[in-house]
Amino acid sequence: MYFVFISVALCEIILCVFVANMFSSTFVAMNYKKIGIAIGVLLLGVIAGYFIFRNSILQWAFNRAVNKAANTYHLQLSANKVAFTGFDVVSVDGITIQPQGADTLLRLQHARVDVALLSLLKGDIAFDGIEADSGALTIINFKDSSNIKFAKRSSADTTQVSKGEATPYNDIAKGFYKQLNYALSTSFDVSEMHISYADSGYATQVYIPSMSYDRKNLSALIINPDNSDTLTVAGEVLQKGKRYSYTLNHTGKAATYLAFLNRPEGPKFNFNTISGEVQIEPGNEFSLTFNGNATNLHMYHWRLAQQDVVFDKLQGNAVINITDDNVELDSASTVTINSTPVKLFAQYQRAPQQVFTYSITMPEVVADTFFTSLPGGMFNTLKGMSATGTLAYRMYLQLPLQNPDSLIFDSKMTKKDFRIVRFGKENYTRINGTFDYEAMDKDRLVRMITVGYENPSFTPIGQISPYLIGAVLQSEDPSFLQHRGFLEEAFRESIIKNYKEKRFARGGSTISMQLVKNVFLS
Repeated sequence: MYFVFISVALCEIILCVFVANMFSSTFVAMNYKKIGIAIGVLLLGVIAGYFIFRNSILQWAFNRAVNKAANTYHLQLSANKVAFTGFDVVSVDGITIQPQGADTLLRLQHARVDVALLSLLKGDIAFDGIEADSGALTIINFKDSSNIKFAKRSSADTTQVSKGEATPYNDIAKGFYKQLNYALSTSFDVSEMHISYADSGYATQVYIPSMSYDRKNLSALIINPDNSDTLTVAGEVLQKGKRYSYTLNHTGKAATYLAFLNRPEGPKFNFNTISGEVQIEPGNEFSLTFNGNATNLHMYHWRLAQQDVVFDKLQGNAVINITDDNVELDSASTVTINSTPVKLFAQYQRAPQQVFTYSITMPEVVADTFFTSLPGGMFNTLKGMSATGTLAYRMYLQLPLQNPDSLIFDSKMTKKDFRIVRFGKENYTRINGTFDYEAMDKDRLVRMITVGYENPSFTPIGQISPYLIGAVLQSEDPSFLQHRGFLEEAFRESIIKNYKEKRFARGGSTISMQLVKNVFLS
């Protein structure tokens, strides 16, 4: 590195002498030809110094990156060969990233990068473009063995924050925005990449034959080889730093869930197309606007239904506002499920007090539109239901985290001329006869109970002591004879208790709601 500094110093000396001569008496006698020769010699010296010492500079910068990876993130970064192959093009072969004491995280056979020369001269590595091929990203996340739990900065590299101080949310958002702009200023072309993940209960993989971005357009092809499933991704920079569009097309089998989103106990997803735009407005109030459309969106979770919940058409518009101490989903945010719009609002306020606020509003809609808009798979018993009149709904919740007993909870459905004309496909009269009740523990059948005269232990309600009936009502639903199916105060008390105990310690359903659950839902 001393050669680098010496060459730079010599260039500076030559430049100083040249400038000094410009103001000396002898400079007046110099002709333009001599000036041109002097400048040419200076430039040739700089260019020659660059070509002579550039690989030394590159190796120095790479070693700095290796040391930073080891000291800050506990990663072993290595390469078989790092060298310039063009004026500002660097070829890197045999790249390996391995967390200390863990399995290899990334192997890359070859990469070709266009180096940002000004950053390189400062001792940093930054790229104008990246090409990579034949790589494998392998994620291992077992309890006793993991290669992704490494990104913990050393205490020496961690900025200390005084007690009581917190990083403004707006600064965090601006930091992500800066990193996004940095990433989007680098073009890339990736091919023949394999990504795999495995833990004690789940394993999956995808193959990426191609993924490219030219600072304007993004395109990618992602294949799940286990299911012959294909996802195509496209994006476009509509306005640099401001507006971006995206499109995802899933051309695989209808029953195939997306890789990495199909864990056994987790939610599973599938769709035909998702498209939309993202708009960013940085400032004192950082703002993000998402517009999106999804067709044939399938979602499965055992807590929701025993089959896929299907949204034939889903549209969304979300506006997120971020200030120093607030993160807010603006009340202008709307989700339209098939033909029924729902307005959403959510806010987390950190100061002067921690308060979480949430509201959902369904404006007045024709009753038939509401029933036909319900997603399939979850409300199958309501399929075919018809009604007259209109329905509207609003729910508002505000929870002060330091004082949960002051929770505000309000839920109200408004009906106008509402009347059910035709029930759905379910035969509701079956509850008056003998039926089998499935007692479940999550998704596990505990026992089957026959309710009816076929069961020798069955006792008609008319033969049950009124004191027992009263005792059951008192313990399960004390206001059964007064409420109209839904008891807000019970929900309020349950939310408070569950929040305090950080678990589902108490339910809030009435006997009426339990009946609806057993009749209308699985």
